[in-house]
Amino acid sequence: MNITLTELLKQRPDAEWAAAIGVTERAVAAWRYGARVPSPKIAIQAAKAAGIEDPNDIARVRALGVIDLPLIQKKLNMHYPLTLDLFGAEISTNS
Repeated sequence: MNITLTELLKQRPDAEWAAAIGVTERAVAAWRYGARVPSPKIAIQAAKAAGIEDPNDIARVRALGVIDLPLIQKKLNMHYPLTLDLFGAEISTNS
C-alpha cells in the first residue's frame, strides 16, 4: 500500500503525531501542507511511527514522501570529496 506523508498525517491529529515523533504541532502541520519536509532524523522517526522498521526499504519510505537514507548517503558520498577539492583540505594531496 503506497501512502504519502500527507495522507499518513491526516490519519491522526497533529498533536498525536507531534507527541509520537517528538516535534511541535506546527512542524507536523507544515509537513501536511507541504510547506516543509522533515529532516533525516525526523524522517526515520516518521517511518517507524508508520510501521516501517527497515530504513533501507526505499519504496515504502519514498511512498511517505520523505527522503530515503541510501539517497542521502549517495549524495553525501558524491558532494563531500567535491567540496574538499573545491575549497581545499587541511592536508594537500596534490604535492
